Amino acid sequence: MFDKSIKAEMYTNFFIDKGYRIKHSLSRSLFFLVFLFLPSLLFSLDVKPGPSFIDLSWDAVEDAVYYDIYIDNVFMARITDGSTSYCIRNLDYNTKYSIQFAARNEKNENLSASFADTETTNWDGTYCWLNTTDDDNDGKMKEIVFTVRTLEDPLYGQYLEINSIQDGTDIRIFPLFNLSDPVSGWIEYDDDSLQALCYRMNAERFNTSSIKPSRWRVSRVVMLKDEITATIETKAFGLTFSTDTTYTFEVDEDGRKVLTFSTDGAKVVTGFIFKNPNSDSESGEFILLEKI
Repeated sequence: MFDKSIKAEMYTNFFIDKGYRIKHSLSRSLFFLVFLFLPSLLFSLDVKPGPSFIDLSWDAVEDAVYYDIYIDNVFMARITDGSTSYCIRNLDYNTKYSIQFAARNEKNENLSASFADTETTNWDGTYCWLNTTDDDNDGKMKEIVFTVRTLEDPLYGQYLEINSIQDGTDIRIFPLFNLSDPVSGWIEYDDDSLQALCYRMNAERFNTSSIKPSRWRVSRVVMLKDEITATIETKAFGLTFSTDTTYTFEVDEDGRKVLTFSTDGAKVVTGFIFKNPNSDSESGEFILLEKI
């Protein structure tokens, strides 16, 4: 059910070629020593932490060709296109980080530097979508309310649990199974397990047809720090259909957390899945705003 390569995907930005790390270890040491004794060369770095990212911005440094970014003394990125901003993504939630930044000329000589300590937040909260039309799947889709909280798995580390509030009851929709549980096989649609109940209650809200699946299973899960995709296979009339449900988290221009929820698959399947009828959605995805 859970792709063990996900661990690598979650921390992609932290994997650095060992040769590259050794190659730059001396220059990093010299870099920190130089600026320790030349504080006049330090400059201001604007640091804005988010739930799983850190936004950096700075003023252009004269004669700078490279801007090198380190996090906790580990090389992260070299900016070579003249940009004066960068976003470090896929960071742990509620975690302290130390940022080191260097502006360098074409000879790789240090021109200026900045240091900053910061701490990420999290995506925890309640997110809401309200249907503003009369198209509500026979009253089942007047609103969507999701609650999100950060949990810790002994094998996979931090992850987000997503619950759907229906008739005052919290129904866990991700993950349907504990991450460290053995991979599950096909489950009967009318099975009396908690996972089957949660799947069934959520599926019935979005199903716009009278077709009832016979069995289902979770075949794949991919987790990034700000996006989750779960692939579910469903059997009906002897055929097998696959759908991808994706939860994407971001912060809008007003600083409000946003959760975008969508389900995609073959046309024969998505034709029976309720889509967002509001005018704020071009492709039917649901845009849930954090409840403040």
